[in-house]
Amino acid sequence: MKRLGGVLLTIIMIISMGSVVCAEDAYMGFSVSDGWYVFSYDMKDAELLKSLDLTTSEVNEILDNSGCRYILSNPAKDCEIYVKINENDLSYELYNLAEQTNEYLVENLRKILYDGFTMKGLNYNDAGVVVSDYPQMKFVTVPGSTFYDDKKHGIVFGGTVVNGSAIGFTMYLESEEARDEDIAAMQEVASTVTFTAIKDKAEDSPQAIIEEESQNALEFMVGGFGAIVLIVFCVLMIEKIRHKDKEETEQVDEEKKEKEESV
Repeated sequence: MKRLGGVLLTIIMIISMGSVVCAEDAYMGFSVSDGWYVFSYDMKDAELLKSLDLTTSEVNEILDNSGCRYILSNPAKDCEIYVKINENDLSYELYNLAEQTNEYLVENLRKILYDGFTMKGLNYNDAGVVVSDYPQMKFVTVPGSTFYDDKKHGIVFGGTVVNGSAIGFTMYLESEEARDEDIAAMQEVASTVTFTAIKDKAEDSPQAIIEEESQNALEFMVGGFGAIVLIVFCVLMIEKIRHKDKEETEQVDEEKKEKEESV
């Protein structure tokens, strides 16, 4: 974990160059294979925390300081991947990367990386870029490098945009260049990402939100009106029952009185 802490300091330095606005998790989840560990906010895996001599609060602090939402670690592969989720004008404009063609992504990749994912310190070669189509998303893998401490360090970046959120996966390497196994590890993780819902951009527009709120208000009013009707119905039924009981009582009394008079 000493190596993890050292790399996190580097991440803080790089991330601080761009402003990051954290978003909700975009309905995202992981189903990572054996050997991978997922560190997230308020994690409950007591056995894993104990084995690493970490507390939940310490993991939360690491995530906060690094600006990440998750850290994925594979000790056997000596690999950590840092996941951050942010929203900005470009991520909302793209909304779902799967709707874009591969040609568009390659031609506009620099803008997408720099403006959508705030990866302005990433240097890369277009020839190494891989665009993968998964059932729920289109995922871009970008091997590259960055400079810090006057030294070149390799990076494998992977990213997608889903539900208006830019979801970036960054693997920082000790070597200067990414190896095939590093790229394969990134794509292995990407293949496990799932989403409980893929929204349409039209559903997320301000007008759609207003309409949804209006519909909710209407449903509330209808529900409230229905409750009022039910209460009135119950009151009427109770009054009818009382009135019927009163009539029956009066009738019994009248019959009893007539019987006594006849005797």
